[in-house]
Amino acid sequence: MTSFARYKAVRLFPLLLTGGYFFVTIFISRLDSRPELFPFFNWSLFSFSSSESAQYALRVRSVDGQMLAQPRLYYDMTGTFAHARQRNINVSKVVQGLGHAVGHKKPQAADEMRRMIERRFMADVHAAEYDLVLLHFNPIDRLRTGAIKSERVVASYRKANE
Repeated sequence: MTSFARYKAVRLFPLLLTGGYFFVTIFISRLDSRPELFPFFNWSLFSFSSSESAQYALRVRSVDGQMLAQPRLYYDMTGTFAHARQRNINVSKVVQGLGHAVGHKKPQAADEMRRMIERRFMADVHAAEYDLVLLHFNPIDRLRTGAIKSERVVASYRKANE
């Protein structure tokens, strides 16, 4: 093979590879019912989410000896807790850790997490009664309307006066 023929083959190879890739993609897309030509057109990259999610949360029942008219989630109590007002992500991380420790029957780890919640994230109040709840919700509905499908009390706690 001469150098000119080799040059033409090398130059033609990327074009043939791209064209072949395109035709294979069209052929595969005809077998699939989705109206996309992946990887050329893929508009639904982030348009789907799982239909249900589960997350642990704190639900406060009383603050400084005063029962609340209705128990409220920690993050909804921005007037009471500074960390709720700041939407501190560390609260959620510690609460998820507490839920994991309780769920996996690790009392020592659960006590550490609980002490951290009470000393750091509930430092604004002297006493509180609260529950660790497992929330089930659709992420899109929760974002739009705040709707929760169900909540189950996993554990109940009391922060004593210090």
